[in-house]
Amino acid sequence: MKIWSFKRCKHLPGPDKGTGRKILSTLILLLSLSSGISQIQSQFPGFQAEGDIPPEFLLSVRQSYQKHLSEQGDLSDNQATFYLQNAYQVHQLLYSGKVLFNDEASQYIGKIADQILKHRSEIRKSLRFFAVASPEINAFATNDGIVLVNIGLLAQVKQEAQLAFILCHEISHYLHQHPLDIFLKGIAYANDPSKKILPGEQAGWPSSRYTKEKELEADRLGWELYLEAGYDPVAGLEAFELLSQAGHPFANIPFDCSWLQISSLPFPDEYVLDQLSTLEDHSSLERPSTHPEPEKRREIMKELMDAQRPEPGVLHFLDQQEFEHLKLRCRFEVVRLQLLNRSYEQALYHTYSLEQILPDEPELKRFKAIALYSLAEYANEGRFWDVHEDYTLVYGEQQRLNYLTEQLQPQEWSAIALNHVWHLQRKYPDDEALRLMSRDLMEQLSQQYMETLDAADPGIQSEQIIFFPAMLEMMRDSAFAADIGQVMVRNRQFQDLTHTAMFRSSPNNRFEPELDLVGLHLGLEKVVWVDPFYQVVRYQLDQPQALLESEEKEKKLAASIEEFSDALHFDHTTLSSHNLESSDLDRFRHLALLQTWVQERSSHDDLKLVSPIHNEVKALAEVYDTPYFIWMGCLAQQEPRKGKGIVTTVCILFPPLLPYAVWYLATPKPQTLIYTMVYNANNGQYEVLYPHMIEMKDRPDVIRSATYDLLLQLSEK
Repeated sequence: MKIWSFKRCKHLPGPDKGTGRKILSTLILLLSLSSGISQIQSQFPGFQAEGDIPPEFLLSVRQSYQKHLSEQGDLSDNQATFYLQNAYQVHQLLYSGKVLFNDEASQYIGKIADQILKHRSEIRKSLRFFAVASPEINAFATNDGIVLVNIGLLAQVKQEAQLAFILCHEISHYLHQHPLDIFLKGIAYANDPSKKILPGEQAGWPSSRYTKEKELEADRLGWELYLEAGYDPVAGLEAFELLSQAGHPFANIPFDCSWLQISSLPFPDEYVLDQLSTLEDHSSLERPSTHPEPEKRREIMKELMDAQRPEPGVLHFLDQQEFEHLKLRCRFEVVRLQLLNRSYEQALYHTYSLEQILPDEPELKRFKAIALYSLAEYANEGRFWDVHEDYTLVYGEQQRLNYLTEQLQPQEWSAIALNHVWHLQRKYPDDEALRLMSRDLMEQLSQQYMETLDAADPGIQSEQIIFFPAMLEMMRDSAFAADIGQVMVRNRQFQDLTHTAMFRSSPNNRFEPELDLVGLHLGLEKVVWVDPFYQVVRYQLDQPQALLESEEKEKKLAASIEEFSDALHFDHTTLSSHNLESSDLDRFRHLALLQTWVQERSSHDDLKLVSPIHNEVKALAEVYDTPYFIWMGCLAQQEPRKGKGIVTTVCILFPPLLPYAVWYLATPKPQTLIYTMVYNANNGQYEVLYPHMIEMKDRPDVIRSATYDLLLQLSEK
């Protein structure tokens, strides 16, 4: 099998790395010892799973499905399909890297559930509550009693009572099996020819309306649970305000643009927004159409409350100080999640808001540095608008921040970001992520600086104004001068080298990496296989059963990888969701971290950024004594064949082709995609990103052969 990949470029000649480097290293070390602190210690560390892995995480899709079948008795085909799809989706969610257990947030949610159901012990036993590492304001329940609450929601609630009402709403969904009802109603609408969609209506509108009815029903049923628990009715109504504020920051604090300014680079007056735009609450446009408007829901519940006239209740049964501490910790976590989700401007504004109450918290300085670095890298690659939100579309004072970021030029981004990142990196020299960010920004700034010097246009002098003050301010520091000087010398040598004969071989005078048609040949000796994946997709009525087939083939793929790794003398570890036991907390954490990391890496496409969690992944590489983490998977689909009308016509004209036509019309078209991603934790980038399409069915011999061939090429030098 031939595999297309790029050879790694040979190192170009650089400056002398002998005595000069030793002197520079000694200088930086002395500076670090005199003024640096090894690591940033936060009062509000990130959430992670704790204790034993809960039983529901350890169930396979098949086990979960069979458990439902045994508990529910006789089921219709549609009901069985629902429980199978539910089992598969829940398993995928629990191992997405986002669901937490036994952590502070999940435990707090569980305590509130205990209060709500203190007189309903049997119901309480059937429910499990978990926090989800997501910045979105949301909570949801599955049909089998798993209630999930996003960290973003916990960061916004004002009192325990608000959270209690939301939990009562989700508990009602479970008690009355709303997910199953909605699924069955959707199938009924889809199969009913009398349910015609009128012009101008959305597809699926009748089913969507039914879902809204279930949401209102969950409000009413949850209200009874809420009052029974003794919480304050007025506070319960305020829970709907959270939904209407989806996308809003924690607090609408006046933003001071000087927070981003460096002394040598003052912002012109036109960079500062004079007047905020009046922003209508457009969050309802972003919510799924299956949910009624929060204001409508509040009005309905207000009418119910006025009719019942319940007695005032309690805002906090649990310790209020515990609530406030958890909310603040969740706000720190939301910023971390926004940095991973490329919501850099939101992360910046939230960091600014948190600094108003915790001005000396070093973790906030790190958040700020990461966000500025990331925005600068996107701006320098001409992709700023990939991660920017128009200032007219954000709420309140954050408009000033987003307006300012729109005005900044790439050179300004480089200077501002480097000023913040480098000084923080010098204070915390052991933070490798900050060191790599500083290096990247130095490369950008020095390259931009040399381009201005080389430009023949006299008008370029105005652009040099950006560089000279910014550079001179930091050049006063001898360690910075040594660092940036070395980078600039290397860049100059590379620039000179590109004008030599070896780089003038192509008509376009461009240096291109050489394409290797032979194979990967990474010469890997020790790797970590991360949760091998298999998905079977059929565009037929038996698609639900393909979910069980997917799980079985996923286990076989993992077994084949283990077998061939041993045969090829790969020193390897496999982290899989299928072979964990309740005591395997560390392996679960490692798997969650790697899934989060690869999702963040993939979101940047081909843009090479230092990851916000680079240090954590690098530490994990040290645990396994290898920087190589490999994701491998298979997607097998069978889709209806095209051109059936043409084949039928040809067969009428040429009857001898009839047997072929019968086969063609009766069988779907198979396609099998095998993919491999090899990531290097040392630099956070992929060594191989390889998709291989096979125009045939995913027979076991085909998959095993392709798997062995890939492993062989990864191991060969």
